[in-house]
Amino acid sequence: MKKKFITVITLQKPETLKKNIYEAVDNEKLRYDTATAFPVIPLIAGYAKTGDDIEVIAICHEYENSAANLEAFKKELSDLAEGHAFTYSLDILSVPYDNQVSTQLKTFYRLAEKINDGDDINACLTYGTKPLSIIELMTLNYAYRAKKDCSYGALVYGELDHNTGNAKIYDVTRLFIVDEIVRRGGNSQNLLNLLDRMINDEEGD
Repeated sequence: MKKKFITVITLQKPETLKKNIYEAVDNEKLRYDTATAFPVIPLIAGYAKTGDDIEVIAICHEYENSAANLEAFKKELSDLAEGHAFTYSLDILSVPYDNQVSTQLKTFYRLAEKINDGDDINACLTYGTKPLSIIELMTLNYAYRAKKDCSYGALVYGELDHNTGNAKIYDVTRLFIVDEIVRRGGNSQNLLNLLDRMINDEEGD
């Protein structure tokens, strides 16, 4: 089994890329008390164990801002690995700054090629274009449905409140699970009843 972490390097101007301590919501494994500019860092910190050899797949647009931000990400990842005593390989997937469907399909193809049987997939949906977030979800579906014995650890989203400056990181894996339940089909009312129970369970926590 190989733990893999998929992320997208942000397009924003490097001078506006600030570090924040992300408050973990609903998943204590995402608690990370060091400020970071990349929400995938708490994800890796929570799911990469001491002694693990992981693979980080960073999707980076062919875009000046992304190139500069990639260097900042490399530094944070290196510091994290040293502090948490794991090893890693960084696979940079360079993609055009282009939202045409043909471009997205090529990106999906290249990303899917990196998934092997038995992989444990984790992903951060925070940065990147909207189509790229869909590509990440498509890759999770590909791993789950087309490969053998793949599993997933967590799917996360980092939020920054621009009014208060507060940052939170959400484990949104259950949304992926609900999507899988819907894909399997069945009676629509039964699906809605199941969803209602899940919502009530969430509110009761």
